[in-house]
Amino acid sequence: GVEAYQEYYHGGQEIDQELKQQYEISGMEGMLLSRRFGKDDASEFMICSSCKASLRTKSESPPKHSIANGFLIGTIPTTIAFEQDGETKSLKTIKEVHDKHGKPIPNQTVSLVTSVMAAAISPTRPYAYIFSYKGGRHQ
Repeated sequence: GVEAYQEYYHGGQEIDQELKQQYEISGMEGMLLSRRFGKDDASEFMICSSCKASLRTKSESPPKHSIANGFLIGTIPTTIAFEQDGETKSLKTIKEVHDKHGKPIPNQTVSLVTSVMAAAISPTRPYAYIFSYKGGRHQ
């Protein structure tokens, strides 16, 4: 549950409320669950193959990228607020998609944050990211 996660991974400090809400499912309050797990007040739920295998074998440790293994990263907000020169400003991380007449298409957006940037700014890095350079002379 939330309390056990906070104690084990955050030394008892409370998880950010916005992040906690991203893993909350109505009817299962107090637990941290992926939104892909189920809809609010659902009676059937889905789990990934690695979690299913872990549960079947009664493994001592959870799968590598599971919430139970500290993988609580959330999503990048659609607007990031920051302060510059004494005033509060904001930056959008998504843009609307428009039809050929210039009208916004409902529920259609494009992320302005690449997957590489998302990995670089994530507080939890589930995998390594490598920036490479091969020196030498240009020909």
